[in-house]
Amino acid sequence: GRVVSGFVGAIGDTPLVYLHALSQATRCHIYGKAEFLNPGGSVKDRAAKHIIDEAEASGALKPGGTIVEGTVGSTGISLALQARARGYQCHIFMPSDTSLEKSSLLAKLGARVTRVPPVGIFHPNNFVNLARRYAAGEDVYESLSLQEEGASEGGSTGTAAGGDVEDSGVGGKRGRKKNAQRRGGSKAKRRSASAVRGGGRFFTDPVENPANFPAPHED
Repeated sequence: GRVVSGFVGAIGDTPLVYLHALSQATRCHIYGKAEFLNPGGSVKDRAAKHIIDEAEASGALKPGGTIVEGTVGSTGISLALQARARGYQCHIFMPSDTSLEKSSLLAKLGARVTRVPPVGIFHPNNFVNLARRYAAGEDVYESLSLQEEGASEGGSTGTAAGGDVEDSGVGGKRGRKKNAQRRGGSKAKRRSASAVRGGGRFFTDPVENPANFPAPHED
């Protein structure tokens, strides 16, 4: 078989599988693309690779930087795996109604996981918006009246008014504090795309990131 370079080199080039029964039933040639054979187990490996490749090429993601993502799905798993393989840190924000199994897996893969109370997408404390703000260098823990424990990129914990927040660092270290009173008012700020990548952190923004679009069309 072919030899590839590490985890990232194994992404893509998945086989087409001829589906005999469906092909016979429809009198067409029908194939399935075996994306589950990507090393992370899904097509999201391709998207994550494209996003990181583009961020490295543009200088938006620098050596030793932190990849920040708001996710409830397998994109976070792909990013966590590739971040570790490529020497980056990974910080995932997700709603607290996501399964504990998923956040535990992400932590075991080396990601820092922050679980936040679920709110609508237009709310500034939606998990995606929190990820964007954090990547821009904003102290989202402070804005949510959270009290952190441990190193800045290690296992820490806190809670915000309106619900508990759990934060787990490398190795699945997790903690929780009960609701704290919000200090001060919200200081929502509009930030440019370049500011989103400030402070050594890179927000993936997979829905809007153009690097995501060509990924499903490769071999």
